[in-house]
Amino acid sequence: MSSENVIAAEALTPEHSALPSLAKWARSWQQEVVLNANTIETTADQYNSIILEKTLVDHSQRDAQFLQFFPSSELTGSCTNPGTKPTFAHRHITHG
Repeated sequence: MSSENVIAAEALTPEHSALPSLAKWARSWQQEVVLNANTIETTADQYNSIILEKTLVDHSQRDAQFLQFFPSSELTGSCTNPGTKPTFAHRHITHG
């Protein structure tokens, strides 16, 4: 999986994003995931990989709109970048 190229859990469910214009963009362009544009030479591989993961992962127990997917470089909100706070962050999960 190319999760190292994704910065927010909502990249797998952009239709539920509260980031400005992201849900609108996903609807307008009929995009079911958001890919990182810095890997254009492997876009098809990244797309196939992220769709496979989206198909296999469970839904979050905290908010079923979002998948239990952890990006390697999670987006965090900052006062210096207003409007860039992720809609959903897992923070942590437990398993047994």
